Amino acid sequence: MLKFLLITLIILISLTILTKGDSGIINIYYNGTIVAELHNVSEFNLIGDYAGGLKVIGGEYNLSDGHLFLRGNGTVYVYYRAILPKGVIQIQENKNFTINIYLPTNSTITYVTP
Repeated sequence: MLKFLLITLIILISLTILTKGDSGIINIYYNGTIVAELHNVSEFNLIGDYAGGLKVIGGEYNLSDGHLFLRGNGTVYVYYRAILPKGVIQIQENKNFTINIYLPTNSTITYVTP
């Protein structure tokens, strides 16, 4: 029983450490829809070329030159449409995000880092 409790405690501590640095989740869909769940983030660089439909829930914002400046406490949800260059999805963020890219079933992806 003690062994089980120790293993459970180690797993919980590990999960806490892994998720503590996460600034949110960004979902990128192949049709250009971007959905972001941001935790305690004050600036977000838009992915792709902004094409409209911006919706921000949970805070106030100012959009300037491809950057979204956020004011609010806690979690902010950002939805918008983007034009993604054919074959390229470029993300430039200074924070740790979980990034999900949803592609059609016949697509492939290659990760390139500078």
